[in-house]
Amino acid sequence: MAHVLVLGIGNPLRADDGAGVHAAQQLAARARDRRDVVILDAGTLSFTVQPAVNAADALIAIDATPCGGEPGALTVHEGEAFDRFVTRRDRRPVEGCLAEILGSARRAGQLPARRVLIHLEPAVLDWGFELSPAVAAALQPCAEIALGFIERWSPPIAAH
Repeated sequence: MAHVLVLGIGNPLRADDGAGVHAAQQLAARARDRRDVVILDAGTLSFTVQPAVNAADALIAIDATPCGGEPGALTVHEGEAFDRFVTRRDRRPVEGCLAEILGSARRAGQLPARRVLIHLEPAVLDWGFELSPAVAAALQPCAEIALGFIERWSPPIAAH
């Protein structure tokens, strides 16, 4: 069965930096009955997620990184745009790690053909557990975008 891997990326100890993890948790609550979806709290990323990326048919990464936009703004980078986003010159270390993971999957011939990065613009990256109001308000729309990709990329779920 084809499956979609969702990586919630970020550090929940640094306020909005953890938005990707929080959005993935919201998505997990909505997709709990889907056996074709694997949702991982990827934290600040490491190569421990490499086997999951290599095995996936499709990849959705959710991350908050400062790009100068309006706090809480959502942007979608699909396919080659995803690859360009994580390899840009002003990227953060976590994006560099994601670029390396994608590069390793590509070299192994296991890069998911369908991939998308859902980017949330953070407001606060200081130490703390609370999300800023703008980013907290963006979590549900972010999860909806991810769910839309899952529904487009996966076969319909049979009725029980």
